[in-house]
Amino acid sequence: MKEQRLTDELVEERIAGAEKKLARVRDFFRRGLQSEEMSLQQAWEIISDDFLRFTLDRGLKRQLSGENYPQFVREYERAMRGEGGPDPGHVPWLFVTGRESGEAPEADRKAYYRLMRAFHVGPEFFEPVPEGMPVPDVVQVHYYNQAGIYGTHFRCVDDGGLLADEAPAGKTFVLKNELGLRAVVTIREDRRGTDRSGMDDDEVVCALKGGAAVRKAEFLAEGYIEGYTAKEERYRPDILIRLGEGGTRVNWLAYWADAKDERAAGEYPLWRDYHCWRQERCKIQDRIARSLLWGDEAGWD
Repeated sequence: MKEQRLTDELVEERIAGAEKKLARVRDFFRRGLQSEEMSLQQAWEIISDDFLRFTLDRGLKRQLSGENYPQFVREYERAMRGEGGPDPGHVPWLFVTGRESGEAPEADRKAYYRLMRAFHVGPEFFEPVPEGMPVPDVVQVHYYNQAGIYGTHFRCVDDGGLLADEAPAGKTFVLKNELGLRAVVTIREDRRGTDRSGMDDDEVVCALKGGAAVRKAEFLAEGYIEGYTAKEERYRPDILIRLGEGGTRVNWLAYWADAKDERAAGEYPLWRDYHCWRQERCKIQDRIARSLLWGDEAGWD
């Protein structure tokens, strides 16, 4: 039987600690020491730290999809009515990470619902992205004053002959991924067959037989990536190209992006529906923060 990660004692302690933080935020606002915008931002940080990150740190991971989201909502509503037990059509949505992998026990699911209610986070906040909607795949590595380093799992379906070319340095290739996006790259260094010990800007750690180690990418190039960067006059056009599947396929591109690149990515037509969906998520997030901060000051049920 799996160990319960969210005991009643831990949950109540977390809720009480968060309420003390919220009381301080409310007090600062009423005394005119900070704006409402800052107060709402701090309220959301409390939700993130004392609920979302807390459950992750306790080894619990939420995995919702179009398949299990409807019953997740039903189970939450049943829990709020004080009705026990999973939905008849229960599909796992909360999982234990680490050595005890698998579905989390019912006690942890109930505790998770308790935290949702305490932090005013309704099921709508966790609604998954609609199936079939293209979603940008962006992983932030570092952000500096003017630009940041990002990566994307490019999942290349056509490398334009790059991997078959024995001397690609100085040549330009067009890579295409499963969404039809193109990365136009000019190879500066072909590092295949060389000692790639060392760290590139994307700081990728590889799993090796002798343990984990940083490795430089197979290719250093420059160019642009549709949907992720601007095409011309980029702050830094460097692109790192890493291979997967035993070196037979491009599956990771790392790149620098500044405000111009971010603007181009934000305006890219393929992501239009996703950005509209994200705007609705932001509205829900704002309502949650307002409800938590101002909607129930008499105490938490």
